[in-house]
Amino acid sequence: MMLSLLTSSNLFMRKPCWRDPFNRTPYPWGHEDEELLECFRLLGRLHLGNPFLQDAPFIPVVATEDLFLYTRQGEGQSLSVAVNRGDIPYNLQAVLPKGKITPISGRFEYDTLYPLSAIVIEQQGER
Repeated sequence: MMLSLLTSSNLFMRKPCWRDPFNRTPYPWGHEDEELLECFRLLGRLHLGNPFLQDAPFIPVVATEDLFLYTRQGEGQSLSVAVNRGDIPYNLQAVLPKGKITPISGRFEYDTLYPLSAIVIEQQGER
């Protein structure tokens, strides 16, 4: 009886109490956000250029309300991602892995990740 109540068509016919403004809007042809598109292109190149990511484990390093840093490692390589979604800069010197740093949005200078910024850190190691 409980299952029939949960799958009742009446349950699915009700209007949701939330609005869905983004999921069903048309693509903005001719008005694309080029900065956002370039960010996704960079992420695609990183993914294609690092096949170890297919099987690399996800290793969280720092997780706070505004700062998130994780690493993916495998085959003598690693990629780390740091995201600052807060309003203050964070000095990452203590937790930042050494390697080639590729900012993907916002500002990163002198081990400081500025507000609303993200970086990717590429590392090469011995296999």
